[in-house]
Amino acid sequence: MNKLKTFAPKQVASLLAALLILSTLLFSKVSIAEHESLSTDELIARALQIKSRGAEQSETLINELSKRQGSLSWQQLDQYEYLLAYQQTMQGNYQRALLYHIKNISSPNANFKIRAYGNIMFLNLLMSNYQLSSDSLHPILNILQNETLEDEMIYDTYYTLAYFFNRLDAPQRVMEQLQAMELIDNGQATPRQNCLINHQKVNALFALKQIQAKDELISTTLTLCDRINESIVVQKLLTIKALMLMAEKDYQQAKNILLDSIEQVKINAYPVDILKHYSYLAEVFYQLNDFNQASVYADQALAYKKDFPTLPTTLMAQNVHYNIAEAQHNSKNQLRYLQDKLASEHAIALKEREKSLALYKLKYELTALDLELEDYQASIANEQQHEQRKVENNTVLSRFIISDRLFQLLLLIMILWMIRLHFIYWAEKKKIQLDLIYDKATGFLHRKPFLEQCAKALSAAKDQQKTLSLVIMNIDNLREVNELQGNDRTDRLITLMINMHQQFFPEGTLAGRLGGDEFGFLLNNTNAEQAVRLAEEYRLDINFLDTKQICYQFDVTASFGVSDTQLSGHSAIKLLQETELALVQAKNEYKNCTCCYSKFTPASA
Repeated sequence: MNKLKTFAPKQVASLLAALLILSTLLFSKVSIAEHESLSTDELIARALQIKSRGAEQSETLINELSKRQGSLSWQQLDQYEYLLAYQQTMQGNYQRALLYHIKNISSPNANFKIRAYGNIMFLNLLMSNYQLSSDSLHPILNILQNETLEDEMIYDTYYTLAYFFNRLDAPQRVMEQLQAMELIDNGQATPRQNCLINHQKVNALFALKQIQAKDELISTTLTLCDRINESIVVQKLLTIKALMLMAEKDYQQAKNILLDSIEQVKINAYPVDILKHYSYLAEVFYQLNDFNQASVYADQALAYKKDFPTLPTTLMAQNVHYNIAEAQHNSKNQLRYLQDKLASEHAIALKEREKSLALYKLKYELTALDLELEDYQASIANEQQHEQRKVENNTVLSRFIISDRLFQLLLLIMILWMIRLHFIYWAEKKKIQLDLIYDKATGFLHRKPFLEQCAKALSAAKDQQKTLSLVIMNIDNLREVNELQGNDRTDRLITLMINMHQQFFPEGTLAGRLGGDEFGFLLNNTNAEQAVRLAEEYRLDINFLDTKQICYQFDVTASFGVSDTQLSGHSAIKLLQETELALVQAKNEYKNCTCCYSKFTPASA
């Protein structure tokens, strides 16, 4: 028995520890195996459900999702990044959480987008970045007009807006947001939505000093939120209740509430809320003259000072240290805490100034939005009056409805007929104008517009001291081909031959049809010698053209005349005349050759 009494406690303790570790490992393996069997959508749904109530299980689910990241759809990826952001927020990594939410701003899903903007606003408020948080307001208000938003997302957004206005010390605006929340879906809110509405209502009423700790709204909201496991909201409500008791000088009751909820705060609360909780405990114990406990909690609060240097609750913890040092006549500590306190007061004053500026700017913008809304509502009222007058007029004219409709139909037919006539006239006019400028068969300019364009080009070339060449091509024996083969084959032959000019003449060459079988080409930056060489290449290629299916009784050839501005000057008429003289020489003496104006000798035969 003595031996049993000596060793049993240690053995039992070791056994219990081993069993605890074993059960944890077994539970972990079972959980992992269970999670692996879930579909991706089921994993996301479960992670969203427990994100604020089970940090370890939530982390396990997120780890499982990370293994499947490569196969996630864009919707699943947006949800995954939201869960990562929430996880980082709970761990106090606000900047990293912001990066994940910023990714979701570009989501094509309006629900994901407005949730991202709301969380960006919320995180900036946690970091006391009031100007940055107010930058999210306009995008949120714009997306709220989207009809595809789910009611749940609209509630969450109005909740965030209410929190936003509470942080900017604008409780009246909070009440407006809450009123908007209560109007959604004709007041058919879920328990969670009622929990969120009441939470922000308590915040606003506390800021307006219109609620006390014993108010039924607080107890009702606590019961409701606790029943649906909204532990973060429950903790915040308990903190508000403790603040009310502190304002009422009931420090003992405030202490009991804060101590009872401290473990829950450590598990579920944001780091900023943990700081506030410790600061309130430090103040309560100081007021109860328990300086030791007050110092302990003040130290725990100030452990978060680096992350939240401009929070009033940080200053509250410093004040506790200073007041204790003063009460204990500790001059050294008193001086040290006074320096810290003054530095914090200065930083908080700057932050409060930033908050005031943000609120002032926001009020101005919201006033403009309110005026715009009033104008919109006035226009709707005018439109409704107009519609009412139309209904009254239709009632008066109801006996003439058939003749009126017939008249409208006839009028519509006449308008359509006139539009059709106008369109036909316009199309014909356009066609005639084009036919006057361009040859229908080839798409080349007619002779007159071609010469006009040549005159403009020659005038510009003269100013720029450039040399232009004119090449005139005449298809040999085209009249005989037309008589024997017909118009259709002749047109096809012409199209085949002239379309080849783009292969030989430089880009920007001006082309025109000067007659039935005569075509002109004005070559830019080309002298007569270069033009003769290009025309020769063109002519030789025509000689080898396969035209058997078009013109089976003739070998198709062409003659060319060439001149340039160095030989003929910059007069379009003179250049044309002298080039035609060269062409006549080529046609009369040889055919199937190229002649230049200066030497009436064929370049080839």
